[in-house]
Amino acid sequence: MLNSSNSYEILKPEVQIDQVSLITEGIVMRRELHKNRNSRGNIEKLATKLFVMIDLEKPELSRVKLCMDSGNFTQALKAYREFVLQKMKYTGDIYWENTYSYVYTPMIKINDIEKGANELLFNIFTTTDGKYVSLGEPGVINWKFDLPVKKFERSYFFAKNVLWNLSTFDPLLRSFIATNNIIYLKKWCEYTDDWCLNQDSFSRLLPPELPDAHASASGLSDFLYHLKRLGQVLPQNGEGLSEATLARVLIKLLKEYLPMEVTYLRSNPQNWTTNTFTLIFATGLLLEELGFKDAKFYIRAGLRRAEDYATTHKLPDGTDIEQNLPYDAAYARWGIASSYKLLKTLKPSLVDQDWYDEQYSHMVQRVNFLIRMLSPEGKFPSGCRIDLRGWIDGIKGFLLMKEQFISEQYMQKENASIVSAVQGNTENGMPSFASDWYPYGGYYNFREGWLPGSHYGFMFSSTHPGGYEFRTLSGNNVFVLNAFSQDLLVAGEVGNYDIVKSPLLVDGKQQYYNAGIPQWGHRHTMVSAWDEPAKSRWHTSTYFDFGEALYHGCYGEGIPEQGYASIYGDKIRDLSLESQKKASTSVIRGIAHRRLVYYIREHGLWIVIDRMSSEEYHRYTQQWRLPVKPVGSRFGNYKAFTSENIQINAATNSIKTQDNGMANISVYNFSTKPISYGYKIEEIPLTNGGKISDFYCAESTIEGQGEQIIISVIYPRKTQADDILNIQAIRTESDTSTVGFIAVLPEGAKVGYLAAADKNQYLKVEDIEVKGESLLVVKNTAGARKGIAMGCGSISVCGRIHSIEFRDFEFSIEDDRMKEITPIYTPLEPVKVLPETNVFSEQLEITMATSTEGVDVRYTTDGSDPVPASRLYIEPFTIKDTALIKARAFRKGITEVPETMSGTHATVVTRAVFTKQDMRESQDGGVYANGLKYEYYEGNWKETFVSFDNCTPVKTGVVEKLFDTSPRQTKGPYSFRYSGLIEAAVDGLYTFHAPREYMRPDIMEGYELNVYLDDEQWYPATRRHAFGTWSIPLKKGKHKFIVTYTDYRANTAAEYNMPGLNNLIWEGEVPALMISGPDLEKQYITENMLYRNID
Repeated sequence: MLNSSNSYEILKPEVQIDQVSLITEGIVMRRELHKNRNSRGNIEKLATKLFVMIDLEKPELSRVKLCMDSGNFTQALKAYREFVLQKMKYTGDIYWENTYSYVYTPMIKINDIEKGANELLFNIFTTTDGKYVSLGEPGVINWKFDLPVKKFERSYFFAKNVLWNLSTFDPLLRSFIATNNIIYLKKWCEYTDDWCLNQDSFSRLLPPELPDAHASASGLSDFLYHLKRLGQVLPQNGEGLSEATLARVLIKLLKEYLPMEVTYLRSNPQNWTTNTFTLIFATGLLLEELGFKDAKFYIRAGLRRAEDYATTHKLPDGTDIEQNLPYDAAYARWGIASSYKLLKTLKPSLVDQDWYDEQYSHMVQRVNFLIRMLSPEGKFPSGCRIDLRGWIDGIKGFLLMKEQFISEQYMQKENASIVSAVQGNTENGMPSFASDWYPYGGYYNFREGWLPGSHYGFMFSSTHPGGYEFRTLSGNNVFVLNAFSQDLLVAGEVGNYDIVKSPLLVDGKQQYYNAGIPQWGHRHTMVSAWDEPAKSRWHTSTYFDFGEALYHGCYGEGIPEQGYASIYGDKIRDLSLESQKKASTSVIRGIAHRRLVYYIREHGLWIVIDRMSSEEYHRYTQQWRLPVKPVGSRFGNYKAFTSENIQINAATNSIKTQDNGMANISVYNFSTKPISYGYKIEEIPLTNGGKISDFYCAESTIEGQGEQIIISVIYPRKTQADDILNIQAIRTESDTSTVGFIAVLPEGAKVGYLAAADKNQYLKVEDIEVKGESLLVVKNTAGARKGIAMGCGSISVCGRIHSIEFRDFEFSIEDDRMKEITPIYTPLEPVKVLPETNVFSEQLEITMATSTEGVDVRYTTDGSDPVPASRLYIEPFTIKDTALIKARAFRKGITEVPETMSGTHATVVTRAVFTKQDMRESQDGGVYANGLKYEYYEGNWKETFVSFDNCTPVKTGVVEKLFDTSPRQTKGPYSFRYSGLIEAAVDGLYTFHAPREYMRPDIMEGYELNVYLDDEQWYPATRRHAFGTWSIPLKKGKHKFIVTYTDYRANTAAEYNMPGLNNLIWEGEVPALMISGPDLEKQYITENMLYRNID
């Protein structure tokens, strides 16, 4: 039986109201204003406000224009409603399918939607924590209800004020679409009108104050999708949807919300960026279809961010500053691949073919990286994983989702071989390589092979703090090991949002790589991409793998943890600026931790060398984490050790597991100083959904000053009985600074290793002697000897001195003579293509350089990647037409492009595009005086942030120099438009250099800046080459010059920047826009270059 107390013929929910959201003052006035919101006068104002934003000259909008011209404002709004709904009705899903659209791929069950809608009919909504709130009738809602308290901490970053979001009322729209019951749509219109007219607390926010939860840019996109669905169920003219409500929503979302989200996008180093630039770009394309003049701004904003992501986030080897593999996939899934597909499908001529080729190459790099990070079990390694899920289907799924744009890369020969091999078959052949290193991103993969069960070691070490602090904050130089399809050593993280544990403690303190670099909510660590590879050594061959990593950062207590944020392992940390400052200032500096990993392939033996260096006396604690029972409830088949069966023997300096029916591990230590041992059990609650196992943390501690070494000889044992037969310490006679061992392996092979702390001692293993850093010698049962010498100044065999041109090399010995000398290298420095401009007018001289000596620089001009047979760069050459130049350096003697990205034999490809343009004619002939005209604006900064076209200045006048802000009359946001002419002293190419903060995501620039020269808007280069420059060829004389500048910071820089930490918000007075040109070194734009017309 229906509840007769209402007119909806729907039962009123029987709920207990927990809170009330009603205004307490001015109720009568607000109710009256709401009642009269659609009066003739209000409708005229509304229509005028909307249609000044729209290009009514579009033929499709002729009916709207006719109504406006005749003063029939209601009919104009109705005509536009019909136009919008019909346009959206037939709009393809492609605008939403490539984004995180929660209305396109709803996660809410239909029963929950109907429940929420029925509650809203009676002015009730449910908060995220399950409380029932009485909103009151539309018109008297308190839109400031439950506002988050503005603090620099998690509670504000992740606050989601439901009354800021129009989506709060989505259940009404979706219930109408599902049932065609008009009461839902009418109620939605009533709520939405009140929201548009009276919800102003979000509108008052400045960009630094925007909580992360409101920064997705999905609000307008989702609403446009709702319009698509409404167009499918409403009559053609749209009757039922209030034309006034539609107008109000479009105005509010476009004017108040989308600009805020653009500012967040520009200063976000984190993975949301990939989805957001696609959302903004797609929304811009939709707005263009609907006639909005500002559409071009959002198309440009999304497209620029899609382009410069490859420079500011993506690293040259295909990795990312995010340094989180599951989220790195977002670039290929939701990021550039989505924008690529949108452009190719909807607006293919907006960019040229070179744009498509370049972005495709970025996608290919990322796809290759993800596939080649698979372990032999088809998973991501400990230290980089969410849980134990396999990633073969995941990677394949999102690649195929992009159809022909990227799916063929999945079937590229090496990738197909890898994917087959890790599934246990060789139908596509075996990959041509096993081990690889990404020297920009810091990923070291040591593989016996690709088939399941193969030995697999993984090490991570980043040359810079990364954007995803869970990996790089304290996890540098971490080494994990899997063998016989079982984890033996792990990184100690629990789930995707737990900090990887420090592999070395200094005086009991963990790594704190982020010292001085602030974390800003969900933006995480405020960093930007780097362009140089690690200067470490790497080598892989049939017999050995070798990798070197260096951590030279700080050690400290870090940021305090305050319990768990969710059931999946992520912990709440005190991210207040004060806490970050304290963590950054109370640190230990001056320690270099160098970790070297050897893998002796033939014998399955691993040697890890930890070299610690400091001028001060310190206590160094090496930590190895082993997975132990109990395992997490989600991973019952996971093999973990039993804590009681792990044996630490200080007499033999060993750590051993002794479990039946599974693989085991032995670790033997040797060091320059005596070792003390300890252990701790790190228990993970069974309620933690990210738990795989507990951890047994074995600790080996030494103390000392200067150079210290701990050697760990690690032997994976397939059975409990397997082990090294004999292992003994060795040293150089009377020299305590050397340390090493001799080991006899189960099959009878012998391994000897000796290292010098000062890297310059005579080191002898059997009859082989070097003077240098270290010597490794392996003798198999047939008597064949192979080895690796590092930092070698001299080497002798059986007393015979051999002349070797390399200091680091692999060698073999036959008949007591050196054979097969293979050098070990650090990565080559990438090629620089000069000049650092991307435009020329007549001809341009091109030069190339790399700081690595003794290499060949090869280049192409046909768009192909350079190979060793490509043209050799010998001297500068001249181009006379637009050219795409690609360059790469190769070690001499290299005949094929290496399949891996280690960079030790060939660099990444450097790409430079030089576009030929005509000279711009000067505009001389008037009467001029020095200075510029200015227009000064206050009020809603979001208007001028997007466009000055419909804005009215509060003051005008003349200034002598660019960025003279003395007319400013407010402490709040403000804008200037400077106009006049700039003089080119001679014919030539002039380059404007954008300020660094304007181009990089590691700081909020706090402003919008545009330069217009001869009516052309600038487009600072987004590639690595010439990044941030805009070049234009000018004839001698004066040229039309306009600069627009909107500063939205107010006092937020003083509020958010903390001494002792890098600035979150740029705190300069005015942007450092600079210029260079013929006989003009890069400099500020001076007064004598600027003129105004005084005719």
